[in-house]
Amino acid sequence: PGVKFFNITFLFYTHGDDDDWTTEIGPGNECFVRIALPASEKGAKVGPPPGKRTVAHELTHCLQLWLVPQQMAGDMRASGLWWIEGSAEYLSNGIYAAETKMATTIARFDTLSATKPLTQMDYETFVFFCWYGQANGAAAVIEFWKQMPKAGGEAEQRAALVALVGADKLQQFARDYVDGKIKEPKGAYGVGNAKMGDPTFVEGTTEAMFDAKPFTLMRGLVEFHGGRYSVALTDNEQPTTVFDAGRGGAWAALPDDIDAPCEAPVRFRYAAFATGGADR
Repeated sequence: PGVKFFNITFLFYTHGDDDDWTTEIGPGNECFVRIALPASEKGAKVGPPPGKRTVAHELTHCLQLWLVPQQMAGDMRASGLWWIEGSAEYLSNGIYAAETKMATTIARFDTLSATKPLTQMDYETFVFFCWYGQANGAAAVIEFWKQMPKAGGEAEQRAALVALVGADKLQQFARDYVDGKIKEPKGAYGVGNAKMGDPTFVEGTTEAMFDAKPFTLMRGLVEFHGGRYSVALTDNEQPTTVFDAGRGGAWAALPDDIDAPCEAPVRFRYAAFATGGADR
């Protein structure tokens, strides 16, 4: 009772671009998946069929179109690519793991996440959904879709993300990413290799700026040299419990006083998911 069954039709065609896939709903809620079979360089021989993980990814789109049609309609599908594609990657990898295939996607997240908002990514948010599924279970990812907006643009997407996950939990996402605690859906390998960059050096009386665009994953290193420091954080909009003096994830606010003699500089990691409304 309450279970509905719909048809799925696969349309195979020869095409030079093996990434040219589309999934759409037709009459009677039938899901049409167009699958490109890559041709050889001379166009005389059809390439290998798509992998089963890719098929599972497209079938996830069928599920999305059936369960949350308003969130997947027209412009909403464009503004929701960040959760549409990333969650499809997560669920399909939970069925058929593809470590080699996903390595490129994960590396792109590592590169982009410090400067590109999560809500402007697509497949790379696989990393976020690995974290979210790890914390809440795969079924929660499907419920996640239902909480996404049915109207509006990126501002509404961002508001829905914060309302559903919570600002504090998004900070936990940042810390878990930097700590290397996120695993792929089956737990076979770690997801993400946070690039921390060169440290910001603090020496003498100075002010250090930690900049982040909204909905990016800010992280880095700060190192104190040659003296005893009194520390004051001047921006209270972002969380202050983002610093860690070790590698064990003992995250806490920066100490009010830091003793960093010349022979023993003190280094901290920092991490935060920026949820403010403006660059900082």
